[in-house]
Amino acid sequence: MAGEGERDFAALLAPPRSEGAPRWLEFADRPDAASEGSSTELMLYDLPDVMGMQRASMILMRLPDDAAPATFTQLGEASLQRLPIWWGTAGYAFHKVSGRPDIAARQITALAHRYWGVQLLDTTALQWDALHGMPGVNWLSWIGPAFAEQQGSSIKALANAATGYTHQSVFHRLTAHGLSIAAGPQPHKGDMNLAEDLGTLACIADLLTPLIQAELTPSAGPLSRPEVLDAWLHRFTAQRQWLEADTADN
Repeated sequence: MAGEGERDFAALLAPPRSEGAPRWLEFADRPDAASEGSSTELMLYDLPDVMGMQRASMILMRLPDDAAPATFTQLGEASLQRLPIWWGTAGYAFHKVSGRPDIAARQITALAHRYWGVQLLDTTALQWDALHGMPGVNWLSWIGPAFAEQQGSSIKALANAATGYTHQSVFHRLTAHGLSIAAGPQPHKGDMNLAEDLGTLACIADLLTPLIQAELTPSAGPLSRPEVLDAWLHRFTAQRQWLEADTADN
């Protein structure tokens, strides 16, 4: 289905209506099932500059919970070959589907304290933050050559460094279009209550430290406090900091 205000493809291809006016499309095979984790959704955001300040355009895809890991890796491979990818991630991510934003923010913070492998992705903040670095790591990471170079590295150097983590189930694939890195053969939530192993994700966080944002735009709820957001962002490389973070909604 087309997004609000963009009811046909001609409108998507037309020049923006005014400075800063976004163009976006959203598709879903079962919009009524999106909150159940059984729908496939694809969102395309073309975000022009606002008052001379650049914003990051985005492609967001949500697949059913039972989607095969190979589906994600193949989508990433195809994207790197066909699109000027800056960076990308794939795996589990928190997604608010309904309800009051303040309550959802508190719930997400509580869940993030339990599920360390699930990523926070605020699409509003990402239009600015994505230009400067990655908002942490996930199961899959895709690195474009230009992005790596801006961060003072290269996809070849990162691939060479990833070789040192092979014995810890860190897999990578280097092509002329970019670098793919996987934290193991499949995504996992990093459930602390089940003592899930975080070692591979910690390796990825260590490997990609030069590419990760030093700080993010504050979110809502407890994550609006910079010290809490910083603790979450560095949870794999400074685990005690996130374990002891005060996530009460003060």
